[in-house]
Amino acid sequence: GSITRTAATEIPNNIYLLSITPYMTASLTLAALQLVPEIRRHIELLREEGRSGRETINGYQNALFVCSALIQSVSYAFYQLNITDAHLKAQTAVTLMAGAVLCKFAVQNIDQ
Repeated sequence: GSITRTAATEIPNNIYLLSITPYMTASLTLAALQLVPEIRRHIELLREEGRSGRETINGYQNALFVCSALIQSVSYAFYQLNITDAHLKAQTAVTLMAGAVLCKFAVQNIDQ
């Protein structure tokens, strides 16, 4: 099995895309979860704690980001790229996931 030239040229663009869409998904998921009264109260209490509360909320958002990036990377590598070898599909999914996480945390560290 091999990777097609089209798939190989799409991977760098998709690492960039996978660093943005999981972040947006995580932000929207966290916002939607706040519609649940118990979760909203918990988030409000964390915000009142100040810096440590914000760090906890950021931890929640980072966990949601990683889950979202994993799901999107696997679905992209296995269902959208024209790769026939299962091992190469798994490698591609891991590469996309690692690239997305690296981009996210690099941007996060630049902001700090």
